[in-house]
Amino acid sequence: MRLLLLLIAIGLLGGTSWFAVNVGVDMPGLRGAPQIERMVNAAVTDELSDLPNPAVKIQTSGRSVTLSGPVESAEKRAAVLAAAGGAYLVGRLQDRLVIVETVSPFTFQAVKAPDGGISLSGHVPTLDAEDRILVAARGASGGAPVRFDLTIAGGVPPGDWPSLAVTGVEALGQLKSGEFALVDLAARLTGDVANQDAAAAITAALASQTIADWTLELGGLVPLADPYTFSALKTEDGTLIVDGHAPDAPTQAALMAAAQALTDQPLEGALSIADGMPHAGWPDQVLRGLAALDASASGLLSISSLATSLTAEVESEAEADRLRALANPEWVLAVTVTNPAPQAMMIIILNPDGTMTADGVLPTGADPEDMLAALPGTQLGTVMPGAPGTLTEWEPAFEALRIVLPRLKSATAKIGLQTFDLSGALKRGFSTQGSSAAVRTVMPRDWTVSLTLIESAPLAEAVFSLQDGDIALTGLLPQGLTAPDALALLGDRASGEGLATGGEGDAARWRDMLTAIADSHAPFQSLTGRFAEQDIALNGVLRPGYRPNAVQDWLASRMPEGWKVGLTAEETVPNEGDARRDLTTGERFVFRSGFWLPDLDFPVSITRCTGEAKAIAESQPLNFWQGSARIDDAGARVLDRLAAVALRCLNSSRLSLRILGHTDAQGAQAANQALSEARAKAVLAALSDRGVRDSAMRAEGLGESQPIADNDTAEGRAKNRRIEFAFGLGSP
Repeated sequence: MRLLLLLIAIGLLGGTSWFAVNVGVDMPGLRGAPQIERMVNAAVTDELSDLPNPAVKIQTSGRSVTLSGPVESAEKRAAVLAAAGGAYLVGRLQDRLVIVETVSPFTFQAVKAPDGGISLSGHVPTLDAEDRILVAARGASGGAPVRFDLTIAGGVPPGDWPSLAVTGVEALGQLKSGEFALVDLAARLTGDVANQDAAAAITAALASQTIADWTLELGGLVPLADPYTFSALKTEDGTLIVDGHAPDAPTQAALMAAAQALTDQPLEGALSIADGMPHAGWPDQVLRGLAALDASASGLLSISSLATSLTAEVESEAEADRLRALANPEWVLAVTVTNPAPQAMMIIILNPDGTMTADGVLPTGADPEDMLAALPGTQLGTVMPGAPGTLTEWEPAFEALRIVLPRLKSATAKIGLQTFDLSGALKRGFSTQGSSAAVRTVMPRDWTVSLTLIESAPLAEAVFSLQDGDIALTGLLPQGLTAPDALALLGDRASGEGLATGGEGDAARWRDMLTAIADSHAPFQSLTGRFAEQDIALNGVLRPGYRPNAVQDWLASRMPEGWKVGLTAEETVPNEGDARRDLTTGERFVFRSGFWLPDLDFPVSITRCTGEAKAIAESQPLNFWQGSARIDDAGARVLDRLAAVALRCLNSSRLSLRILGHTDAQGAQAANQALSEARAKAVLAALSDRGVRDSAMRAEGLGESQPIADNDTAEGRAKNRRIEFAFGLGSP
């Protein structure tokens, strides 16, 4: 009995599995259903793979298939249904396809308002694309409303259109306000940008979308200020005069309001909006300086990219202590107590671009022109006269500056009453010890001298060699470019024994130069070189077929702007069969019979060979000297290409070639006949010199007998003077 029940259970289980696999009813409890769904889905996907409907979605339940998504026409809808219905194991097909309108052009627009809100309109290819764009728009709006009126349509341009639209919307989010528009693959982004960094970020993002033709129009940028300055002069009568820069209108208004709070009188001067603020704490630095100036009876606050100085007058020592507490320790601070006249003091700044500015208080009787005469080239900023003393007392400091300034890249000098403070960065090649000694030799013993000089890094300089594909680089790289990064730019076969970093040079330009060098090996068998101060000196052995002047011009065209290339190269005599590539076009040439001929590869037939020769003749006519059979200089290059065609068609097949010479109708018929024969024979001889079999060619002259244009015009006669190639089978 038990055996009978076991046999019945096994039979029921086997029958159920057979039913699920072969009938395909939607019974989740049957073990065959998941397998049949995977098989049906794979079969439908395979049938639809050859149809251009990437947006069609497939849902499978047992052997039932539901198709949904957009299609561009009733014909495409029928094709999709027919392909899916014919798929293996499909039992029932449900149609939820939607026919969408095909539009041309395919357009999309995103507009960002000044409040951050974004409006979207136009076409999208799919709901998935619409969802991606909406997510990008909400991120770009920063929480402001996103409005959209998008229509699903056919006719989307080729390529990853949704990613292109998302990139444009994200770039729009970096603008204060603007518009992004797509017309097919013509992309346009316009609007106002916050700063130079944002503009650079947008440009870099758009460069990644190469399928589009971009038009970028950015406004709202402000000029770049270097040096970036702020100054405020407070006089004894309460007048306050400001000058300098602010990064934007709100900061400008805040700083002007803070300055106005220091005086009851109308504020004089102005701040101009400019980019190039040295650091994010610049406004706080100015506010702290104004707070210190407010604690003084009168004074001069001067802030630049390099230093902050405050010359102030206070009425008591307590006020002086309060003023010192408000100042930062690194400020250049000069405080005069109970002195109606400010102390004579001058701050001279040498900027990295070589300009020099001076601010401070001159001794009584000194004229600003005297200051300019003492230090030619100096631009005077805020200079107040009236301090005790004479300008002659500062002559030792002026003499020290005249000695040391040519050695400095940037510096700040403070001249006071028998005090001289100098800090700065030396140019390459000058030492701290020597420069300090030069200053101290001219300073009197009763002066207090403080010198803080920093030596420059040595010049970035490297030596490069290429041998059998292996690259070696050694030397000193510029600060900011590490040895592993430099070797990675040169490729997997680069090594850098003894390669270090920390030299003086532009790391970004070095990166561009090394990238260009890494892609410039093709013409060389071996190569050595030296890189320093944007100068490249190369010495090498060229591969056959390359000329030094042409290679040097090619290398120079690949280098970053500002780099100069000098090349000394040895040419190599080519051997039969040597190959080279044109540096500009990449076309391959082979050395045959003493000539560099294009290396052509096409199926040989009478039609193909005739067409190749005709295309060459029409694009580059084979010309002769007037009235003779002598081929002109330009004709030699045409013959090289014709010889390459003839070698391909004749030397490896049973084809033959008739070279037909034609003339115009000018002159005697007999003379034209003789000239046409001579020219055809000249071409045959030139082809023979280039390795084409003589036995496969025959030269014929047809004179003026077969014109192809009107002989009554110069243009027609030029067309009639021609050489034709006629390929055939058997003997020529």
